[in-house]
Amino acid sequence: MSMPKTRRPSLFWLLQISGWLAFWASQLLTSAATGAWSASVFVMDTACAAGGFLVTLLLRAIFRKFEDHPPSLGKILAITLVISFIGGNLLVLTTNLLSPSGAAWNRSWLGVNALTEHLWTVFSWTVYFISWTALYFGIKFWQEWNRERERSIRAEALAETAQLQMLRYRMNPHFLFNSLSSIRALIGENKPAAQAFVTDLAEFLRFSLVSRNHPQVPLKSEVDAIRHYLAVEQRRYEDKIVAAFDIDSAAEDYPFPSFLLHPLAENAIRFGLETSPPPLRIQVKATMTSGIFRLEITNSGRWIEPAPSRRGSPIGGGLDHVRKRLQDYAPGRHRFEVFEKDGFVHAILEIREQP
Repeated sequence: MSMPKTRRPSLFWLLQISGWLAFWASQLLTSAATGAWSASVFVMDTACAAGGFLVTLLLRAIFRKFEDHPPSLGKILAITLVISFIGGNLLVLTTNLLSPSGAAWNRSWLGVNALTEHLWTVFSWTVYFISWTALYFGIKFWQEWNRERERSIRAEALAETAQLQMLRYRMNPHFLFNSLSSIRALIGENKPAAQAFVTDLAEFLRFSLVSRNHPQVPLKSEVDAIRHYLAVEQRRYEDKIVAAFDIDSAAEDYPFPSFLLHPLAENAIRFGLETSPPPLRIQVKATMTSGIFRLEITNSGRWIEPAPSRRGSPIGGGLDHVRKRLQDYAPGRHRFEVFEKDGFVHAILEIREQP
């Protein structure tokens, strides 16, 4: 029986606790080194460290409320200054109350009047809290950079796998054999049609090979490849497939994951030919509105959810591939769903732009 895994504390709490413990220890050592050690000084130093710990927790709670919409540098600085001023004054007042003589920081090396000493101590706490804020956001930036780097590495690895998987879709024996057989039949009957067939097939395969090293391509390049793919299928099935495209000009240059459109188009043909009355109608539509990219592939017919036993097939595996690519490409800011409505199957993909 395996032991349950223990949850590791987060980096924030490790640094927060150890940092303020180190601050507390340095205060105690300074008091001892300057000969100002006493029980009341111990209590004051402990209160200062605890107060600083609590004020920075308050800062963190405020900053976390802006995680979905990161604040500007000016707003961060303003929040830090306000909290630092209030927290610094509260800490000085607390040490005043805890001091036997009723004067804050009675071991101060400045030797100036109480008001100046009070303001200097508030300023010192403000410097501490600004430094803490800079360190907090610096570490968050570093963590986000590492996460983006890891996602990039995973995306590249997944893209390589995707190339092989997508090439297997395109160059599977059935697809190539049927295409070449159709071309051979057309050569003797209609040479111009055979030439057009070869052109579409060649352009489709060229895109597959040329774009294999590019995880992202402009949407218009992906759509052009699908146009050639659907043209090949239309020639194979003659009048049984009708394809239409409605691509918004604002969406044409959107950086789209390469080979992500093909499994959706393949599903539309594969399932559509099985469930739709002829002709099978397919529409590819893309828009870019208010920072949201939307791609929709619609085909006449019925939606058949792939059974668990078919997950490894091109159909079920294709949709799983789309979901995995989207999760890696746009984590937390995408939507993908497939449903049937009014005799048509809709595959909708949405991606929100990064803030």
